Amino acid sequence: MADSMINTVLDQSIDAASYVYQGISKFLYVLCTPAKPGTTQFALKVASWIVIVVYGFVPYIIYQFDCVGRSLVFQTFMRKHPLDFNHPECTRIRGIRNFYIESRDNKYQVLGVWHIVPKSLLSELQETDEFYMQALMKNYRVFLYFHGIHGSRAAIHRTALYQVLQNMDCHVITFDYRGFGDSSDIEAISETTLVEDGLTMVHWVQNNVSNSQFYVWGHSLGAAVLVHTMYEYKDNPIQPQGIVLEAGFNNMLAELEVHPLTTLYQWIPGFQDFMVNKFTTMDLLFESDKYIQDIKLQLLILHAKDDGVIPTDLGIQLYESAVKKRNISSNSVKLVLFSKRFGFGHKSIILSEDLYDIISKFFTKWSNALGRKYSLSASIQNTLSSVE
Repeated sequence: MADSMINTVLDQSIDAASYVYQGISKFLYVLCTPAKPGTTQFALKVASWIVIVVYGFVPYIIYQFDCVGRSLVFQTFMRKHPLDFNHPECTRIRGIRNFYIESRDNKYQVLGVWHIVPKSLLSELQETDEFYMQALMKNYRVFLYFHGIHGSRAAIHRTALYQVLQNMDCHVITFDYRGFGDSSDIEAISETTLVEDGLTMVHWVQNNVSNSQFYVWGHSLGAAVLVHTMYEYKDNPIQPQGIVLEAGFNNMLAELEVHPLTTLYQWIPGFQDFMVNKFTTMDLLFESDKYIQDIKLQLLILHAKDDGVIPTDLGIQLYESAVKKRNISSNSVKLVLFSKRFGFGHKSIILSEDLYDIISKFFTKWSNALGRKYSLSASIQNTLSSVE
């Protein structure tokens, strides 16, 4: 009986091996045999080469060359921008100046920075460095903005946000990490270098806006950089008033699991371990769900339900991590989800007519300073989700 079962298993194994061998043989035959364009064999040959490139060559290149993986993550091949950063008025924003700040860890490298002044100061605008620096010392709120991957601080959806905040009568300080925009080139962009640039900017702002309320805003990957930056900054005696995280995620590995490009490879055995090891080696884990638990500042998380780049679930998981070690009754963390019917997607939450009210209502110190009552309008009532 036992011998019969063993023989049956052996026969099945031999048959399976035979099928695999035949399949590989046919695949190699199609791959190597010349074929005329327009024929079925030619189409199969093209399809075979696509499979080899997508499932063999691309993973191999990423594994062997960190620079390729970093380029895919940060999309630095899109760095070039037609705008002259020294003339930011080309963005049609009034009251904007360009300047550079030395990196904290390399005095020979600089970060490109823009400063946009509040709307109420435009009537007395002077295009001098002294005017802008003195304006920062006046009693206006200041937002330091951390942008996401690819492009620069001059991207259209980013300049649109600057104008929204300017119209809210706030200063905006926005910058490019090293390796982006007109900031210094860097050999290898990593989470460490991005966070170091974030710390450079946080220290600069804190040293120059002592009479103002200081907030930080991060979008997409910039939200992850911001969270890690504020974790490293948490022991500083002077802290920002609050944090806004727009379209953020809980950690990079979770984002990769749902990203359209990586879903092609999810079925391959060992792919998950490969990604963990590779992104650990490249210093690109961005574990916001870990760092955010030790940040005690007021925190506002904004996410659109139709975000096709970073699914809402990842924003909700980030929120859940944020409240783990907090007194829930303190209402210091708020999650706002925008309905799909608004069509905001990944980049357009700034188009919400209720954004000013949402921000102002949450950051109560801001509301009181403005001496104004705020209420959420009907268009957002049904999309506000906060677990307190």
